Amino acid sequence: MASVTPEPGGRVAVVGAGWAGISAAVWARAVGLTPIVFEAARELGGRARAVSMEIGEQRVQVDNGQHLMMGAYTESIALHDLVVQAQPELAARPAFERTAFALDAVSGWSMRCGTQPAPWHLALGLLCAKGIPWVERLRMAWQLETLKRRAWQVESGSLVSQWMHGSGQSDWLRRELWGPLCVATLNTPPEQACAQTFAHILRDTLGANSSAIETLFAQPTLSAFIPEPAVHWMRHHGVELRLGSPVRSVGAAGTQWRISTSEGDTVVDQVILSTPPRQSLRMLQDSPVASSAQWLAEFTMLPIASVYLAWPVLHAPALPIWLMLKENSQESQFGQWLFRRDVQADMQLACVVVSAAGRVSGLAREALLQGVIAQVVEQLSTAMGSPCPPPAAARLALDPQATFACTPNRPKPDHATLHRTWPGLWLAGDYCWPQYPATLESAVRSGKAAALAAHHYRAALSTTA
Repeated sequence: MASVTPEPGGRVAVVGAGWAGISAAVWARAVGLTPIVFEAARELGGRARAVSMEIGEQRVQVDNGQHLMMGAYTESIALHDLVVQAQPELAARPAFERTAFALDAVSGWSMRCGTQPAPWHLALGLLCAKGIPWVERLRMAWQLETLKRRAWQVESGSLVSQWMHGSGQSDWLRRELWGPLCVATLNTPPEQACAQTFAHILRDTLGANSSAIETLFAQPTLSAFIPEPAVHWMRHHGVELRLGSPVRSVGAAGTQWRISTSEGDTVVDQVILSTPPRQSLRMLQDSPVASSAQWLAEFTMLPIASVYLAWPVLHAPALPIWLMLKENSQESQFGQWLFRRDVQADMQLACVVVSAAGRVSGLAREALLQGVIAQVVEQLSTAMGSPCPPPAAARLALDPQATFACTPNRPKPDHATLHRTWPGLWLAGDYCWPQYPATLESAVRSGKAAALAAHHYRAALSTTA
């Protein structure tokens, strides 16, 4: 991309450099603004980046949380393509493994979709599926068609559990498909999850074309997909990065905004606040918008646990790319999905995700870890028809504030009203894209939207000046 000359006075502070902040900073620079990035950590990526972790006696690079990306992540892919343009060596190297949709469940069913035009890719996938009763295949196809005819709209304020019962979904589909997909995508149990958001997810994946449901796994880590090339891109394009610089407060400075850190104050024309909602509220407490920002405290934050497993390569089981596990709460077996990761230090790595992990908050970490290990060994042995060796090492990582509860009554930012109330201040983050739950794609989309809003605001000021 050719360098764009910054507009005079277009200094924009981007506070927080997770995926929303990265997207905001890159797109702000791309449209001619002058972003200054403030990030408390020493690297970009937030809750979706590589971390060094010791598993057993080996140090490996893993993601600080397992994320499943899909072909429907169009803005994330576009952001990746943009930031690698200035780096031919990265552009030529695949940053993710892209495969056709293939889902296996330890309960014995599986489904694969090809690359045929929609809806034939899904029809053939259901036709060739294994272990799914024929009546359930028809029910699944009919439900998706019904949602499509209703423009993917469901009853306002309804829960996923209500949608499943109200639409006549069988116990098999609720237990084996819709329930697990709800927890995986919305990180919220069906009894609490927003049915309309779930319908949006189905619309943009199973209800879209074959490329939309392709799975994307960052190689080797999420940092290599966007955060690392974004650092190079921003430095190449003159974006100022202030890493290791936590922001204490965001306040007014006349018609501008003051960013306060331990190193002093910086005055800018606009601010894109791309930090979690409660953190953003704390920064705004001394600003003129504090009274109208209290809704940021109304989000219910939920934990997500990740269990990293490692087998010696010579003794590792043949793992699928991803596998739906079966929960057994009586045995402390709360793993929902197992993802095969890369080989490092002669170890085959895997990650098991426990979403909506609030229900295990009273369980000791060691009990949760051992329960997931036992679950994987037992269920892989059954699925493979041969004994699965226990992993040689395992490590539990728990993020107590990983995501927000995707409920129907969660706060939904009214951007038009916010922009009238908070001129020059914009919000970005996964919670700012109400059509989706907390995903990397919603974070990236919100960051781009905030950058474009800042650009249009600056253009309006230039016109009236």
